[in-house]
Amino acid sequence: MELSRREFITSAAAGAVSALASSGWAATQSVDPVTDVENPLRSYPNRDWEEVYHDIYAYDAVDWTVCHPNCTQSCALNFYMRNGVPIRAEQIYHEEEGSPGPGSPGGYEEAGVSRHWNPRGCMKGLTLHRRTFEPSRIKYPLVRKGWDPDDPNPEGRGRDEFERVSWDEALDLIAEKMASLEDERRFHVFNAIKADGLFTRHGSARRLASIFGGSEWTEYDWYADLPPGHVMTTGHQTSDADASAWRAADYTIIQGKNLIHNKLADNHWLQESRERGGKMVGIYPDYSPTVQKCDRWLPVRPGSDPAVPLAFAHVVIDEGLYDEEFMRGYTSLPLLVRDDTDKYLRAHEVFDDVEPPEGGVEKEPSHHIEGDWGQFVAVGEDGEPYAVDRESVGAETPKTPQLEVDTEISLADGSTVSVRSDFARQKANVLENYAPETVAEITTIPAEKLRQTAREFAAADKGQWFTGEGINHWFYGASEVQRGIFLVQAMLGNIGQRGAGYYNYSGQYKIELLDGYPTYVNPDGNSAEGIYPGHMFAFFGGETLDPREVRGEFEGDLVAQDDLAEPLMPEDASSFNLHRPEILWTMNCNLLNQTKHQEHVMDNFVTHPDTANELFVVSDMHMTYSAEYADIVLPVPSWLECDYPDVTVGPENPFVQMDSGVMDPIYDTMQDGEIVARVAEKLDEKIPPAERNVDSYRSYFAEFLDDDGDVTEYIQEAFDAGTTTKDIDVEDLRDGPERLQLKTYPRIPFYSQVNEDRPFYTKTGRMEFHKEEDRLIDLGRDDIHHFESVEGTPYDPGEK
Repeated sequence: MELSRREFITSAAAGAVSALASSGWAATQSVDPVTDVENPLRSYPNRDWEEVYHDIYAYDAVDWTVCHPNCTQSCALNFYMRNGVPIRAEQIYHEEEGSPGPGSPGGYEEAGVSRHWNPRGCMKGLTLHRRTFEPSRIKYPLVRKGWDPDDPNPEGRGRDEFERVSWDEALDLIAEKMASLEDERRFHVFNAIKADGLFTRHGSARRLASIFGGSEWTEYDWYADLPPGHVMTTGHQTSDADASAWRAADYTIIQGKNLIHNKLADNHWLQESRERGGKMVGIYPDYSPTVQKCDRWLPVRPGSDPAVPLAFAHVVIDEGLYDEEFMRGYTSLPLLVRDDTDKYLRAHEVFDDVEPPEGGVEKEPSHHIEGDWGQFVAVGEDGEPYAVDRESVGAETPKTPQLEVDTEISLADGSTVSVRSDFARQKANVLENYAPETVAEITTIPAEKLRQTAREFAAADKGQWFTGEGINHWFYGASEVQRGIFLVQAMLGNIGQRGAGYYNYSGQYKIELLDGYPTYVNPDGNSAEGIYPGHMFAFFGGETLDPREVRGEFEGDLVAQDDLAEPLMPEDASSFNLHRPEILWTMNCNLLNQTKHQEHVMDNFVTHPDTANELFVVSDMHMTYSAEYADIVLPVPSWLECDYPDVTVGPENPFVQMDSGVMDPIYDTMQDGEIVARVAEKLDEKIPPAERNVDSYRSYFAEFLDDDGDVTEYIQEAFDAGTTTKDIDVEDLRDGPERLQLKTYPRIPFYSQVNEDRPFYTKTGRMEFHKEEDRLIDLGRDDIHHFESVEGTPYDPGEK
């Protein structure tokens, strides 16, 4: 019999109802009825569920580690474990005796710092353990099916499927490709330059690149996190203070830094400055969480930030609110600049008895001893010029110089030259171009608010100014905003004091706090090629140097050291251009997802058949956007699964702390340091001894590979080689934080320069505002100006 569709559906429905009625449906009639509870507060018929509810957070052990991947604050947290699995996290109160983890006993008090650092942590950290169990975790090594060592087929990246391979297969492929390179410099490691995972993550990769002869990039360079105006003005990478210094300020300006939102563990120090009567002003284009805490909001047009500090400088100069003594002693403002060349006038050009520097000024010598860049010239109160060297700062200044000079100077060759002091140049520029009314048109901030804020800031005993990524990532904004802020702070004497300064917080970069660290990443004088544009730009006129020609631990000397036995970099170090990588290996960062100009990078650097690299390796916890485009994907443990301990430091706290795993790995993972060590071991097998850069690559990672190896030996060696960690025992860090052995607590930028009359890390030994580098002169950026952004501006892009 044939059934129509309608007849079939009708019959099927009737059969289903019949089946339910004869079986399960009828059985429901025997279920106990719901008990009617008149007052649940008096009695409740079934309380068995409460036992399950109460046991949700039951634990059988407590372990601790440091939360460091989310931000820069490195907060120690207790993890409460059940059956070896973290079920919740809590903040540690370090002074609480008997507390699990580093608070039992001692903690912050034993480390010699304020207990007000307690408690540290935020909701991001308290949910850290959940990331271990995310479905995006990479479970085992993967190789892209379309990739072949001899035919990389980059067009297939992001589209080809992956296949599982063993660890030995994956690492052998990497080592084989490295061994086949004709130029080792085409092996590039790309790291998140974070001051955590210094030895078993970031540091191990840098160590391999150094001994192999390769190159290293960092997120700090790639994402433009470096504040170049700091380097251009002071010669120092970044000036920042411990967070506990913030509360000493009477007046705080925050510009382009959402500090309340992204410094959750430490922003209470800023709030405490307000509780003590301090005022806080925010300069933002949007109403951010930080603005909510401010006493005044100055809404700036996006990209117009460089004009703001110049309006402040106008008020300070026009109304005579500046600190002449500080300007004379610690800045380049009294030094003479030639009007014909825009170069600083040198003493050997004026005085017959002064010898020019060996090699000449234009050669830009790289090491830091007196006379390298020649002596400079200022005019005394008697109107006569005199020589000023790098050491003549503060109380060491031989005479009291005039600040405002506009004259002609007779030279030793009999000619004359028109000169102006640096202050005369800056003053003329600021007064002519950056009156508050003019800046109001540029920025949309009302002129009366600019003038009011500038006067209040100048009247404050201690004023501090913050910037961050919101400034650093802007073309022009980065250098010009920062130079302008330093000009204001220098004119007010807000440098070298607790609660007074210019601070930039962007990223976890503060490796220089561990000054013994280069002994690990640059072993035996081997150093990977690197990009340190701000440092090199300040000292060498924009030229970068080839570290392969430089034998020594140069990375740690991010600032000049006057007591070096040898020059920081020899004069014959050659320039270089960065080589296109054939092998790119990223660790601890999602390079492709976060890169600027992503489409250009993807089309030319990742998938182009002619210009893409030949092997792209990604080591990561999760299957990120970068991992999806990789040729080889290597799974690493989560931060809570690490086999090897490591140490961490941060830019806004004074501690060095240990972090380690609290649970066993749940997948087939391997820690970065061990991965690199096993690749090094394979390189020994594939590269003949005569062709290696070192006798044995494996020997530099023996503590990772030997059965009785202990990676803390590497950490202790670096501690022993440093001044900030000289007497710290790594094993003591298992009980809690140790304070870095810095000159002051809290750390105060440029304390030695201002309070001990030591030179800044610049050619002049002073905070420099006029820049004489040819590139800056050609671009019209030798003095401080506002430049429009290259995009999103109602004016011409880059307009001055």
